[in-house]
Amino acid sequence: MQTYRAAVAGTLSEDPYRPGRLANLGTALEAWYERTGDAGALREAAESIRGAIAAVPAGRPARADYLSNLGATLQRLFERTMEHWRTRSTFASGQPTPRPRGTPSTPRTCPN
Repeated sequence: MQTYRAAVAGTLSEDPYRPGRLANLGTALEAWYERTGDAGALREAAESIRGAIAAVPAGRPARADYLSNLGATLQRLFERTMEHWRTRSTFASGQPTPRPRGTPSTPRTCPN
């Protein structure tokens, strides 16, 4: 883990390899969670992946991969801790937080 963190820390924010290094750190943290059950590792993984997303311009294929990874990480974090991540932060994609399946896109009124 220390090596991944050092790689991220030693990479300038404008370096084109930074998003990949952040994503790699997130993957390593998820593997650490698998071995230890440490939910803090999942939280840190989500933050690392958010950083990767923020560093990739919209329209780049890697951005979709990172968004998918973030979704999976947040799902695992919720399953482990029952933390409702949407109340704490939103996706770093700049898009609105997705609604759960079956939720209407506009409020409906109840007929009386």
